[in-house]
Amino acid sequence: MGSRRARALRGLGVAVISVVTAALSHVIAGGAAPGGLGTGLALVFAILACTALAGRRLSTPRLIIAVALSQLVFHVLFSLGAAIPEAHGHSVTMLGMVMSGGNTAHLPALTTPRGVSALEVAGARMWLGHAVAAVATIVLLLHGERALAVLLRVAAERLAVLVSVVAALPSALALPRGRRLLALGDRRGVPSLDVLLSTRPHRGPPSPAL
Repeated sequence: MGSRRARALRGLGVAVISVVTAALSHVIAGGAAPGGLGTGLALVFAILACTALAGRRLSTPRLIIAVALSQLVFHVLFSLGAAIPEAHGHSVTMLGMVMSGGNTAHLPALTTPRGVSALEVAGARMWLGHAVAAVATIVLLLHGERALAVLLRVAAERLAVLVSVVAALPSALALPRGRRLLALGDRRGVPSLDVLLSTRPHRGPPSPAL
């Protein structure tokens, strides 16, 4: 049961981060703002796919597959949802809508000086944005789990110190004023630096034989 829960949590984390970064890259690359239906469907499919691919350990190959799949699912679902309302009265193909992120009502009449259509430019920019988002997501997830573990350990240590100080307050307040700070600063349970240094070996090189 514990392994299933950990697997579900890893898959959920990968899916949520992937969908969020995909939404940001989609808008930055020129696509329309994500709609509620497209985002919801993309998140559901991403969670199912990422949970299925997530093993007991967050291996790099499975992480790459999960991130790429969630990026693709999000882009296609959102592009179709945004392009259908804009397609009325415009001769724009469904493939062109998906390639450019659904914001293509004005693109067929535009061309670049070298003859490359604006639709192709928008499509390339869109996929480049999703590729950058995928790489950023993979790096964040690979190193974010370790960073989170370190932060949790440090927070637990600081919380233990705070609890010990709070627990010592009642007895410290009962003492005379001059001894309160001494009681709160009592570090008899903590090894001093001298003790730690004395345990280190200070053996030098062997003396030359006579």
